[in-house]
Amino acid sequence: MTTPAWKTSLLSWQRKPWIFPLLMGLVLILAYGLQVRSLGFYWDDWEDIFLYRLGSPVEFLRYFIYDRPTTIWVYLVFFPLLGDDPVKWQVFNLSLRYLSLLGLWWFFIRLWPKRKFEPGWLFLLLAVFPGFFQQTISVTYSRHFAALTLYSASLVIMFFSLQYRRWYAFLTVLAALLSFAQMMTIEYFFGLEILRPLFLWVMLREQIPNQSLRFREVIRKWLPYVIPLIGFLYWRFVFFKPVPGVDDPNGIINFTQFMKDPFELVVHLLQNILQDSVYLLIFIWTNTIDTNQIDLASKAVWFGWVIGGISALSAGLALKNDSDTDQGDDIDRRQFIGDWLVIGGVALLAGGLPVWITDRQIIVGLWSDRFALGPMLGAGMILVLIISLFGYRQFQKSVLLGVLVALAISAQIRTVNRYRLNWEIQRDYYWQFYWRVPAMKPGTALFGTKMPFGLIADYSVSYAMNAIYAPDMNVEDVPYWFFSSMRSYGNKIPDFIPGLPVKDTIRNIKFEGSTSNGIVPHYKAGQACVRILRPEDEFSPLLSSSEIKLAQISNLSQILPERFDPRVSPASIFGPEPEHGWCYFYEKADLARQYGDWQAIIDLGKQAAENGLNPAVGMEYQPFIEGYARGGNWEEAYRLTVKANELTENMEKTLCADWQRLKSKAEQSGAEALRIYQIVQSELTCQ
Repeated sequence: MTTPAWKTSLLSWQRKPWIFPLLMGLVLILAYGLQVRSLGFYWDDWEDIFLYRLGSPVEFLRYFIYDRPTTIWVYLVFFPLLGDDPVKWQVFNLSLRYLSLLGLWWFFIRLWPKRKFEPGWLFLLLAVFPGFFQQTISVTYSRHFAALTLYSASLVIMFFSLQYRRWYAFLTVLAALLSFAQMMTIEYFFGLEILRPLFLWVMLREQIPNQSLRFREVIRKWLPYVIPLIGFLYWRFVFFKPVPGVDDPNGIINFTQFMKDPFELVVHLLQNILQDSVYLLIFIWTNTIDTNQIDLASKAVWFGWVIGGISALSAGLALKNDSDTDQGDDIDRRQFIGDWLVIGGVALLAGGLPVWITDRQIIVGLWSDRFALGPMLGAGMILVLIISLFGYRQFQKSVLLGVLVALAISAQIRTVNRYRLNWEIQRDYYWQFYWRVPAMKPGTALFGTKMPFGLIADYSVSYAMNAIYAPDMNVEDVPYWFFSSMRSYGNKIPDFIPGLPVKDTIRNIKFEGSTSNGIVPHYKAGQACVRILRPEDEFSPLLSSSEIKLAQISNLSQILPERFDPRVSPASIFGPEPEHGWCYFYEKADLARQYGDWQAIIDLGKQAAENGLNPAVGMEYQPFIEGYARGGNWEEAYRLTVKANELTENMEKTLCADWQRLKSKAEQSGAEALRIYQIVQSELTCQ
């Protein structure tokens, strides 16, 4: 029977060597790259941006010498090229992930040349692996994917060293150096070096069928790679000493802990390994089908499903074989199953080794899915192998694997969208804060009862504030720091009373201040503008009791009316100044109120009205109420008071307090002002 022309064309297209690299690149772009221009910096990215703003390679070394001094090469090489442009870092990090997976895929299809189906699906799954959702934290994870890229390059060059014997010595030295470089960059993947003799075993199978001879040859070929492995282990666990007085944040379980109760410790470690392994093999897929995220009104959900489905269908076509039977003969199939079972199992355990020996777990902690990067290769191999053993025809296997890829792509798209929204919130926060606080006195502490938004830590806000406001800083005495009372009360924030010292130290970075020299930013994204709380906000609605208590130590004199250094601006990080909406006029009016510039408030109020802008909460009328009253327009002050009271419940007490402070001004302004004052007192039932 003659093969249809369309099928012949499809088969010819499938055999093109560039098809899978193109497909994997498209999957990465669809999952992470479509929103890349709307992404920014998150979590530990801010520490690197802060260090870059210091303008000195020495400061990178002084900071990372506490745990990973050799990781700084990534930043010393690439910060001069990428700067603090978030889009460039997103593209760079995604490119590193692509190169690392492409190198591993190429290596795998050379190890098992008759098995294109399983390696193809494996690396598509790893491209969107649902055990790791932090791809968009680009600056931080560039060092991880740089290390993985070096590892994959080392394997590729090792393969070539056995193919081109006249270049064996040179290529082996180069591969060994890359192996050492990846481990020294970051320790996450040093466990994968244990796979190298297993890979050599497969590579030498046809050349040396005798297993005894092959074993000896594998050991001989592996020895050049044992040297950098031993060198790294000696450096990391013997030679390297953390700064005196500081615990190694990535230190391993020591001999003393083991001898204290060896049985309990072994059981504890085995439990951690078992829990993480089961999670990686089975329960990561629950991350892709979280019922709480099924929102049919969400464009991101629909977009993720559609893109995931199209990508999975394309993968199924690209990875379809000429026939619908298993590839290779029975001997090849048995060898392949044995190879992947052993190598996959070892990769899972060895990949997780750097995590478990530090007594950490993938399933414990907000940011701990980063620990899945090492063992994900093994988890993926075992999963693909299990599906390939189901005995179904290849079509059914492709459907099942395609569904998993589609679910993972959809989950990653939704996650990236969450980061995109977070960057919009960060941009709003820092621009609004800047409008309200053009400059701050050195030594200003920022107090909050919680994080102003998600996907950060308290030190992230501290680094961001210093990156924006302190172009020339001394790390031994940084000028600004954020304290979350939720974490720091009783420790870094000793009490909500003035005159007490506050300080924080992260590695070589130090801040010292006082509860008397702090301000209290308050922000509810999407619900209100950034608001610098004042002691007078004791009756303000929508504030918790702890926020009201914290407001009593807010010292607005730390805020300066204008910047004196043109470099102080969020623009270099967050892009051009946003269009001036209501929050701009509110922030500027609140700043003007602080300095008693009543005419400026009136002018701002008129501009906001002309633009049809209004607040979302009544408290944002307060500076305008005072500005109009002290500027002599008592009627407008009264009108805004009524609007504020109607807009937000329980405004009466805070509005009464505001008007009580205006009483003497009303008495000085004449009968009409006093009449309006009395009307307000009556309508608000002020005591």
